[in-house]
Amino acid sequence: AKETSNIQAPLSLSHSISVAPIISPINPIIMKRTRNQNDRDGNDQSRSPATVLDTRYFETETLPLHYDHDLETTMERLAVMEKKQSIYYDHYDEFRKAPPNSNLKKWRTSILEWYFEVVDHVQRDRAVAILAINYMDRFMAAKFGVGGSAAKEVSKDIYHLAAMTSLMLASKLYLTTRFDRRCHISTNYVLSVSGGNYTKKQVEEMESEMLFALNWLVHPPIHPEFIEQFFHLMPRWADDHDTRFQIFEHARYAAELVVLSRVGKPAKMAYACILTASKSLPRSVRAAFVRNVAVAMDTTPDDVLREREFVTDLMRSVLTSAVAEDVPP
Repeated sequence: AKETSNIQAPLSLSHSISVAPIISPINPIIMKRTRNQNDRDGNDQSRSPATVLDTRYFETETLPLHYDHDLETTMERLAVMEKKQSIYYDHYDEFRKAPPNSNLKKWRTSILEWYFEVVDHVQRDRAVAILAINYMDRFMAAKFGVGGSAAKEVSKDIYHLAAMTSLMLASKLYLTTRFDRRCHISTNYVLSVSGGNYTKKQVEEMESEMLFALNWLVHPPIHPEFIEQFFHLMPRWADDHDTRFQIFEHARYAAELVVLSRVGKPAKMAYACILTASKSLPRSVRAAFVRNVAVAMDTTPDDVLREREFVTDLMRSVLTSAVAEDVPP
């Protein structure tokens, strides 16, 4: 097949990878509990979502608000994405069984960092890397098991081959669904970064094996997509461009750190990333946003307290490490 990519290959996968995440220019925002989740009766199904929101969110301001997207369509899309989680993230329990020092968990972190390095190098959306690691997680769980006595030993060579194939597949499918006309990460590109360790036939066979192991379920809802849809529920206001852009970038960055640290369903974590990044929002904007999410997903800020605390601790840890290593924010 004719090579469709004219970009130079980054470091070979066999090279020792040490890719420090780029520190966000926005300082992590330390979220505090507005109240204890146990103080409200979460079992009362008779109440509408809006009635369980903290009243602080409804302090009013006089800001003219508008939306760039149709709210009803966005809410319907979010509801569908949330339901799809149960199909695409059933491997989560398998990863919870794996010992913290297991090879698969250590390799996963290194591979995802390498994914980010590659997609940055070829100037593609980092969502491609997150989609690729979703394929890898599910493939490893389906083919080899991850935790418990049933887990099979997977060789580093097989893992590397699957990792490169997963990135190629994710690039191809993500860019196609986004109508992105730029070239995807091709088979020849994968072979070039492998250092000659694999053949084209091996890559193609692994791609076929991976698709069957995934049951051809290759469009999972991922963290960046939830963040994008959540942002469609956030109203616009005058002179909001810089603030919205910073919140969006901060939330995306937080989500990347989350995916590096754990395997899990993305909806609540993506919402937590936005809430953690959006304390600077005008109150009326935040109130409208929270109400819209409550209607769309029957989820309030109190429902994601643990996720918000996890994101806050993670961002604090990254910032502390950056300061200790004298990395500029």
